[in-house]
Amino acid sequence: MHFFNFIVLIILFFTFSCSIYSSGDIAVTKDNKTQKTMPDIILTENDINKTIDLQRGQALNIRLDANHTTGFRWLLSGFVSECVEINGEPQYEIPRHDPGFVGAGGVEIWHFTGIKKGLQTIIFEYRRPWEKEVAPEKRVSFIINVI
Repeated sequence: MHFFNFIVLIILFFTFSCSIYSSGDIAVTKDNKTQKTMPDIILTENDINKTIDLQRGQALNIRLDANHTTGFRWLLSGFVSECVEINGEPQYEIPRHDPGFVGAGGVEIWHFTGIKKGLQTIIFEYRRPWEKEVAPEKRVSFIINVI
């Protein structure tokens, strides 16, 4: 009976110790050192014109309401990678609707990473890409302070 209790204690110990290290906030680097990871910062149109602190190496996701069925897209306006860099193309997510629900909007998600200490403004324009001479439907900006 003592052996069985000992085995149960060992299993509980390893289960608990493994759950500590799989909590999602610790990463293992290439040289097998552990480091604390930073949570992604997620911004929406509620964060327009606010100054947001971002650490170097931290991910920034900007979520903007859009409706691609109308031809409108969010486009970066004069973006130059100074303190943040863009990571790939934006994603477009459409919420689930009833079949046959046509013309519903979604969310465009832009991915950035803080790369260098400093202040940078990211400006988006909501427009149809082919209408170059037409003013944008909307214009929003986010102020990012990379620390």
